[in-house]
Amino acid sequence: MEQQVMIEWQEKGLAATVHYPESLSNTSRFPLIIICHGFTGSRQGVHRLFVNAARRLAEKEYAVLRFDYSGCGESEGEYGRTYFDEFIQQTRQAIAFGRQLEYIDSANVILLGHSLGGAIALYTAVLDGNISRLILWSAVGNPFEDIVSIVGEKAYRSFQAEGKASLDYLGYSFTKDFFDSMIPYQPLLKASAYKGDVFIIHGTADDEIPSAYSEEYDKKFCSRQKGMCESYFIQGAGHTYSSCGEKEELVRHTLSWLFKTEKQNENAEIPN
Repeated sequence: MEQQVMIEWQEKGLAATVHYPESLSNTSRFPLIIICHGFTGSRQGVHRLFVNAARRLAEKEYAVLRFDYSGCGESEGEYGRTYFDEFIQQTRQAIAFGRQLEYIDSANVILLGHSLGGAIALYTAVLDGNISRLILWSAVGNPFEDIVSIVGEKAYRSFQAEGKASLDYLGYSFTKDFFDSMIPYQPLLKASAYKGDVFIIHGTADDEIPSAYSEEYDKKFCSRQKGMCESYFIQGAGHTYSSCGEKEELVRHTLSWLFKTEKQNENAEIPN
């Protein structure tokens, strides 16, 4: 079952879709996965990546909430005039919304972030303190430098030097404050602050966000005293996992990790 909903944030509506497993009953309580999309993305994902993934996850007894950040997809607002800390605020609002939904196990909320959404998900998980697990798909390692690289360093330098009010990219109008808001955020340095289990996945042929970031994330998460981390690299996959085979491998390994950690957590709760 799928429901189209609207999440209210600062008098703006964030368009969202909730996926429920078919096995609903009055006593159902499902883990909730919240998908955080990347730069200039939407809750659909490139080639319907998030739509297809959400439906697969729902088939396996996970509820899923995917939403559009302000100014993206069908949400209200102007994306290029939203700051990084506001992406975190919007994600926290989505979490609060999701925890109040019927059929949801509010103590088992999982964040899944792709690309820039990975950095947003990590910071949000640290601030929330009650995110049970974190999944990073092709996560950025340095939001400011990575986004400048995507829009083009030459275009960004020209925009800065000429003192233009905004930079036009893919039909979005990005202000200087949008870029500047990312400078203080260094997710690789923040990794050790998250205490839950983490799954990292990346394509080896990603030409937008290098897979070396995920290798570094893995080292950071594995060095923690609390919380386990596992990583997986899809050979030849690009940033958006555009082939059918890449999508299948991405979701299959994500589900495998979810099942494994679910079972480990259940066993950990059984007293000796």
